[in-house]
Amino acid sequence: MSDLGKLDLVSASSNTEASSNTEARSTAEGFLKQEHDHAAHNYHPLEVVVERGEGAWVTDVAGRRYPDCLAAYSAVNFGHGHPALVAAAKDQLDRITLTSRAFHNDQLGPFVEALVSRRRTWCCR
Repeated sequence: MSDLGKLDLVSASSNTEASSNTEARSTAEGFLKQEHDHAAHNYHPLEVVVERGEGAWVTDVAGRRYPDCLAAYSAVNFGHGHPALVAAAKDQLDRITLTSRAFHNDQLGPFVEALVSRRRTWCCR
């Protein structure tokens, strides 16, 4: 059997298994089990399965809302779905998703220059 045929068989069996597990994974318990079984155990998160966020709030798969007091460890301290940040991210993603530091890009230089300029302003007042 060719490698392509083997891939088709693996794909078919995976699709059958995936469809039978879809319902089990649509609940918090299902998501928690799936993550436990297949992901690294490098954190011990709360047993809350977040589905979406808006502003300072997150909503779990059961529809319960919580204030996001962690803000992804300050990575989203402007809130979830802030329109200006979403627009800026979409503009960048429309251009290029990510460049390695093995290449230069047209965004890093202007960004760090502006960052250093602002730091000097903040420190020298």
